[in-house]
Amino acid sequence: MVLNPTSTGFLLLASVVVLIASLFLTYDPVDLCAASNGLKFCVGFNNAYAFVMCIMEIIVCVVALFMLKMKQAILQKVLVAKAPLIGPITVEGLISLFLFVNITIGAFILTNMPEHGFDQTNNGYFACWAGACASLGNIGVDPAKMVDDLRAKTGVSPAFGLIISSIMVLRKLAPRLELGASCPMA
Repeated sequence: MVLNPTSTGFLLLASVVVLIASLFLTYDPVDLCAASNGLKFCVGFNNAYAFVMCIMEIIVCVVALFMLKMKQAILQKVLVAKAPLIGPITVEGLISLFLFVNITIGAFILTNMPEHGFDQTNNGYFACWAGACASLGNIGVDPAKMVDDLRAKTGVSPAFGLIISSIMVLRKLAPRLELGASCPMA
């Protein structure tokens, strides 16, 4: 696992977007917030998990980018010489793994639990999954190589990813769609 500065930069950006969204979007039952289409937008500290997860990601990304630029020797330091099944564990590999696991688990939790407010398609929802995709670059996944391999093995084009993401959006919208309901005219 090697820290990729581009992936880490995109992950940093996605974490900042999720942080901002977590400060303004909530399902707080207190009616002190402005309502817009069933969502309540508040300024304040109301989504502790998203806030803490994003702060951890931002701090680790900034430290990792600094170390990539200034302190390469620290990143190459071997912590465990012979770990079973995975080989040597370096500081760089540990940071890469932490960034991947933290944002991936965070994306699953934040986008699948209504109390976090990211279960609907909004900036926080997309930033969570964009961060999870960006973190793949830190654990050694090369998107260009992956697309070429997928196309060579299955004949599937990148449009397949668009179809999958469309299905995810429809799955999120399904509870709000009612069959036979009349459409309100605005």
